[in-house]
This record gives sequence, C-alpha cells and structure tokens, in this order.
Amino acid sequence: MDPKFNINNSQNVNIEVNFAGVGERLLALIIDGLVLGGIGMALSIAVATAQPGDTIVIIVFSIYTFAAMLYYFFMEWLFKGQTIGKKYQKIKVIHKSGTDASVFQLLIRNLIRVFDSIYGLGLLVIFFSKKSQRLGDLAAGTIVVKTHQNIKFNETAFAETEENYSPTFDKLEILRIDEKDIEIIKHVIERDTMEINWKIVGALATKIKAKAQINNNELKSLEVLKCVVKDFQYYHAG
Repeated sequence: MDPKFNINNSQNVNIEVNFAGVGERLLALIIDGLVLGGIGMALSIAVATAQPGDTIVIIVFSIYTFAAMLYYFFMEWLFKGQTIGKKYQKIKVIHKSGTDASVFQLLIRNLIRVFDSIYGLGLLVIFFSKKSQRLGDLAAGTIVVKTHQNIKFNETAFAETEENYSPTFDKLEILRIDEKDIEIIKHVIERDTMEINWKIVGALATKIKAKAQINNNELKSLEVLKCVVKDFQYYHAG
C-alpha cells in the first residue's frame, strides 16, 4: 500500500497525496542516467577525431560534467518538479506544504544529492523516512509524490444529480450561467489533484459568483464551482 499524506492547501482544501515509491524513484533515476549517458555518448562521437589533449575535448567534457551535475536541478526547475525520468514515472517534487518547490528548495535538494549517493545513503534514508524523503528532501522540506492520483472529494462535480438532489443556489442565479461557463469550470477542476491550479480555481469562483450574483461566502472556491455545475445539471435536466 502506498504511503499517504494529507495536505491542507492555501484554499483550505484537504488533499490526500501518495508518496512516490522507492521503485518509481529508482526507475526515474535510471531513465535520467540513460539520458545523461546518451548525451555523453553523442559528445564522445562528436569529438572522436580529436586528440585526447586537444582543448576542444577538455572544453566539451568540462561542459558535460558541469551540465550533468546541474541536470536534475535545471530540469526540476524548468518542468516544475520533474525530470524526464520523473515525468515518465508520473512523479514530481513539491514542497511539503503542497505548493510547487521553489528554486532555492530545488537547489538545496540537488546540492545534497552527492551525499545521498554515498553507500546508497539516499535509499536508506528514504526507507526509514515517514514521508519517503532522502537527505536532500529533508534539508529542503520537499517530498516526491505521484501525479496520477485522482481527486478525492465527498461529492464529484461530474456525477449525475440524484433524484432527491437539493440545489445549493437559486435557479435565477444559475440561469445566468451558460454552457461555456460550465465547460470552463470542468476544464479547471477536472484534473488530477496535484495538477489543479488553486489560484485559477479561486479567481474563477470569484468571476462565476459575480456573474451569477451569488452572495454565498460560506463555501470555499472549489465547492462553489462544484455546486454550480451540479445545480446547472439539475435545473437543465428537463
């Protein structure tokens, strides 16, 4: 069973995430190693005609060594917590608060990578860590999670409304919403937990409430959008 972790994000929504397993992380590491190996092989072929002491050889492999050391940092920075291997394994690095890891946090976790490689210390620490963190993660406050987990809420905005369903908002309010609005709402919230952009959720909920003239301030942004979709389906069922 995959270890789980509950995060209460900035929208005050409780999210359950699954930590990436050791096997998934190891396979991602192997894939990234193959990528780096392929680049190294290509460079070797490119300078094959040069003499070992030629300046071009020294420059090329100095650049490669430097790039290899920074590969993980730059990939995770550019692709929001993922390298090629992590993307293939559908895992990513995030901060333990549930937000994207910052540039500084990604730099810290990768600078300490060299210590993780000593006698397999990184794997050992992951095994004994409650949050499956290696030394770099512990230092940076990051965790590695799966990205293909489903959104887990008490109700789904996409299920058919029940026969005894009671709408949250008045019909007049919902009639101010059109099908295009509903399609946009679904596009924003119908995605994996770790892929939801909570800032967009908040902004969209504010816009929808203004358009429908909804004055309810008790519901959280995500709940507003879910209820709008279900109420729209309810009122248009006929």
